[in-house]
Amino acid sequence: MKTLPLCICSMVLVATAFAQSPPPPPPPPAAPSASASASVSPGSLVVIPIVAITMLTIFGAPVVIVAVIMYFGFSKSRMQHRTLRMLAEKGQPIPPTLLAPPAPAVRQRSDMRRGVVLTMVGFGLMIFFGAVNDWEGGVWSIGLIPFLIGVGYLMVWKLEGGKKNEIPPPPPTP
Repeated sequence: MKTLPLCICSMVLVATAFAQSPPPPPPPPAAPSASASASVSPGSLVVIPIVAITMLTIFGAPVVIVAVIMYFGFSKSRMQHRTLRMLAEKGQPIPPTLLAPPAPAVRQRSDMRRGVVLTMVGFGLMIFFGAVNDWEGGVWSIGLIPFLIGVGYLMVWKLEGGKKNEIPPPPPTP
């Protein structure tokens, strides 16, 4: 949510930088002096906030995402501990499901889902790169890689269609 104001701010800074009239050309130097002074044009100072905002957005977003995930994991365990403490204080029995770690979710392997997703991603990449480059140069063929992998997953799903009644193996126990 904070990236929207940053993007708007950077677009406003760019628009104001381009809207300014160009500075007059500097007068030719009369004679070389021993002390050379570096001058900075006002237009180049506009680039500094834009670069800073871009770098903070690119490198700060993953840090923020990891921090949010860690915060919610911490708050979940804190709420569980608070519930256990309140049950113990009131003298009520503590269910063993609250003390046991949650069982890992067993996801059934779906070759059809993977195949459809990869096929559509590959198809989308082919259309995108083809449209951007006017179908010249063969850049669109980059999309063939996920497209053909997806077709392979769909073929595996179709060929193994008779094995639906099999029971998946139990999850490993530590």
